[in-house]
Amino acid sequence: MCYLPTIVLFMLAFFVLLVLLFTLIMVGTISYAFEKVGLDLGAVFGLLLACLAGSYINIPLHRIRNEQVVTDQVVPFFGFRWRVPMVTPHETVVTVNVGGAVIPCLVA
Repeated sequence: MCYLPTIVLFMLAFFVLLVLLFTLIMVGTISYAFEKVGLDLGAVFGLLLACLAGSYINIPLHRIRNEQVVTDQVVPFFGFRWRVPMVTPHETVVTVNVGGAVIPCLVA
């Protein structure tokens, strides 16, 4: 649960960082670094937008099945609370993020 002052502070920090990022782009700090690599300003802005859009995409590579996890579920029964163990299968999915791994590797 989020409280109103916390949300306001996070929103304010987000907008300050967003303005700072666009200021750095406009001033040329980020574009200067990419020009040293050999990219122009249009390509830099396109790559930053592609990284932002690609950060929502994960490519699954491998699934690792783990042992079954035993968790306790609290069940009310006739006014008493009972802990009932539940066995659930658990797996780990190894993924690659497009915006954080694939696009920067292609640029490099």
